Amino acid sequence: MKQNDLFIRIINDTSHEFTNVSLFSMEFQDLSPQDTTKYLALKFDSLKHDPLIYCVSEGTNYGRYVKIPEGNAGYYTYTIDSLKNKMIYVNLVKD
Repeated sequence: MKQNDLFIRIINDTSHEFTNVSLFSMEFQDLSPQDTTKYLALKFDSLKHDPLIYCVSEGTNYGRYVKIPEGNAGYYTYTIDSLKNKMIYVNLVKD
């Protein structure tokens, strides 16, 4: 890891299947229930990318603004906690 490398991953902590998963305009693998993606280096440019998570579950498209990791290095996990009232709930923690 370089001095300023920032890595992110996604955990699906629900019983739902998610496809077409993207975070900060970066594509991730499909997520089965209780699945975890590998870490990817965050390449975020606020002029080109959205601070959003997008995914599809059971034919419904979900999208939500997420917090951008603070700092300029480290490992961060975005956890999909639940789906309620057509909303996706996501939590961010530094690993």
